[in-house]
Amino acid sequence: IHAECLTKLMLQRAREETEARVREERELKKARRAEFEIGWRAAEMVPHCTQMAAILGAKSTPGVMFCLVLEEGASGVRLVPTLEPAASINLEYL
Repeated sequence: IHAECLTKLMLQRAREETEARVREERELKKARRAEFEIGWRAAEMVPHCTQMAAILGAKSTPGVMFCLVLEEGASGVRLVPTLEPAASINLEYL
C-alpha cells in the first residue's frame, strides 16, 4: 500500500469511528431523554388558553392571546383578545 493510500484509509476509518461514536451518543441521549422525560415537547408543554377562555366566557380561537381589561365603574375585569405579547396573560394560571 502506498503512503497516500494508507493515509486515506486511516482517515476513512477515523471518520467511520467518529460517525459511529456520534450515532451511539445520539441514541443514548435519546434513550435518556425518554427515560427521564427530558426535553421540549411543545404540543404537551405550551399552555393552551382555548379551554380556559371558554370557561371564562371569551370567544377563543387557537393561537389568540388574551389580556384582562378593567371596566370603568365596574367591579371586575373582562377577558379580551390582544396582539401584544407583553400585555397577554397565561389563562391557565388564573
